[in-house]
Amino acid sequence: MNTRQYQMTVRAAAAERTAHALLDAMLARFRTTAYALIRLDEVAADAGVTVQTAIRRFGGKDQLTAALAAREITRIAADRADPAFASPATAVAALSAYYERDGDLIARFEQEALAIPALADLARQGRTVHLAWIEQVLGAGVAAGPDRDRRLAQLVAVLDVRCWQVLRHERGLTASETRLALEELVRSIVR
Repeated sequence: MNTRQYQMTVRAAAAERTAHALLDAMLARFRTTAYALIRLDEVAADAGVTVQTAIRRFGGKDQLTAALAAREITRIAADRADPAFASPATAVAALSAYYERDGDLIARFEQEALAIPALADLARQGRTVHLAWIEQVLGAGVAAGPDRDRRLAQLVAVLDVRCWQVLRHERGLTASETRLALEELVRSIVR
């Protein structure tokens, strides 16, 4: 490899690290702060770069958020391709663990998407991934026939983050009680 190619490779790696640092900083801010209150200069400072670098890399807060959502949706889809999601029991257990880690963040994102057009399409993409996962993992257990669409809709409702929030936060169930409640609901729908 000649010197010029080496320098380009080093620059590309540095740009990739900067992009990931900005995405991680935006995610950290979004966990604790309403979207409207997040400032790009603060995200850039958290990432250890200037706001000009953030703008040059992503264009602005909306574009940074879109890139973050795309990264997270890709991660979620990859996580859900894991064999741990192979049966109703393991699927609910893995989804419950995921919601324990990121459920409040997902719910916040869904709520913010109602008011912020830039987030609405990203929220729809996330719901599309969730629906595809339900059909892939649990759809075989839902009999064909006139009730199938209703049963799949029930699974979507039961496995939605808002159902988890009701059980976990509003009703005060422990993590294991919430997982069990979700599993019981899924088993009542899937044969």
